[in-house]
Amino acid sequence: MNCRRCLLLATAIACLGSPVLAQSSATKSQTSEPTAEEVEEARKKRLMPKPLEAIESNIRDLEKQGFLSIVSGSYKIINNAQDDAIVWTVRANKALTCRHIVMQIESLSDVRLYKTLNADAKEPSLQEVHSMKLYYSSFLDERASSSSLFARDDIFRIWVYLDPVEVRKIRSLSADRAVFRASKRR
Repeated sequence: MNCRRCLLLATAIACLGSPVLAQSSATKSQTSEPTAEEVEEARKKRLMPKPLEAIESNIRDLEKQGFLSIVSGSYKIINNAQDDAIVWTVRANKALTCRHIVMQIESLSDVRLYKTLNADAKEPSLQEVHSMKLYYSSFLDERASSSSLFARDDIFRIWVYLDPVEVRKIRSLSADRAVFRASKRR
């Protein structure tokens, strides 16, 4: 029995230390260039939903830690007040406390839309053309105060209010970038 364990352990150590195996896995990771399709797919993921589909954003930063995933985004009427908004549906990839979800959303709650000036320059400058706030369901706040858990695969919505007049204004000012960031508390 002990000889068998020693043999298995020696085999595992030999495989891990093998320069051929280490080199082939390192070469794979270094040489795998993204395909044109992968680059285009990544660019599409950075775009805002219609009607602002020409604007790149960092809303997908919400997915960076792997706890949350954006399932969809669309422009629609929400709540009883019949407000127009861009709405994203977000799924929890793991069980999380509602407090953790709220903290993640609030890290992106200040939304600024910019127009790129001097795009051909080495360091193009940005001109802010519009600002808004990222909202989320009130039940998250209610459950966050009691440290309730949000189950894996549960979904919730986040949104920015945007009426048709604002959409026309943003388009006419040629906004091309949306930056989601933490709001500065005063």
